[in-house]
Amino acid sequence: MDPWSIILTILMFLLSFFYFFSNSKTKKKLPPGPFTFPFVGNLQLLRNKSLVDIEHTIQKLLSKYGPIITLKIGTATSIFISSHSLAYQALIRQGAICSSVSNFLWSFSTQSSQKAID
Repeated sequence: MDPWSIILTILMFLLSFFYFFSNSKTKKKLPPGPFTFPFVGNLQLLRNKSLVDIEHTIQKLLSKYGPIITLKIGTATSIFISSHSLAYQALIRQGAICSSVSNFLWSFSTQSSQKAID
């Protein structure tokens, strides 16, 4: 192995280590969610699945972590809210706080939306 390969490998390891510890959920005060891997986030939970399977996976995570969860998909942070009352509180009552966070994607569970419509 040549010296440049060793240096590049060590550099990638150090960057991954720094990224992992500098982006912890406790610093950002995000809702709970599953463990995220550096750079890929939670893609291991969603890869090679249909939309129905992804919905079931998210429903399982909601039952495990509560009505609001955080998933990192690649470098994007997604927050899933399954309750209409919590979505109303987050987007209407505290909309000024949520609107200042431009890189979050607010998503709602389709299953709970259908229950509220029926």
